[in-house]
Amino acid sequence: MKSQTCCFIGQRDIEPSDYTPLGIRLEEEIVKLIQQGVRYFTVGGDTGFDSIAAFAVLRLKMEHPHIQLVLMRPFKAYARVLDRPGKKIYNLIRRKADKVVYISKRYTPGCIFARCQHLAESSAFCLCYLAEPKSGIAHTIRRARQQGLRVINLARTPLHILLPPP
Repeated sequence: MKSQTCCFIGQRDIEPSDYTPLGIRLEEEIVKLIQQGVRYFTVGGDTGFDSIAAFAVLRLKMEHPHIQLVLMRPFKAYARVLDRPGKKIYNLIRRKADKVVYISKRYTPGCIFARCQHLAESSAFCLCYLAEPKSGIAHTIRRARQQGLRVINLARTPLHILLPPP
């Protein structure tokens, strides 16, 4: 199943003007992966890149009904810590997701990082949005590359320098 799985890892803060072009680029990359046999797409379900990616998968499910969206949450009550727009987006994605996985029953220090690591460890591919070099996302993407994932950074100015070659 790992060879048929792509995770999405990215920043929450994305310029609103980048949402549409990023969504289009995401759909193009997802279609390429579907053509390579990828069926499972895992996402954290937060605002920003996660939600853009989740909605891209949901749109593509209409043309490719065999693909599945898996929502991976750090802990069960995570929605309680989201702001109102974040809760609304999360609830919509949760209702449409094919499966919801919780890393922990309750909050623990490091559960959010563990969620990101689990996203990467259970995947062969990673579509990411990384535009800031010093972040937990950058660390997760570097580790994903070290674990052999094929990583494609969709940021407008991708930070290839941060990522060791595959």
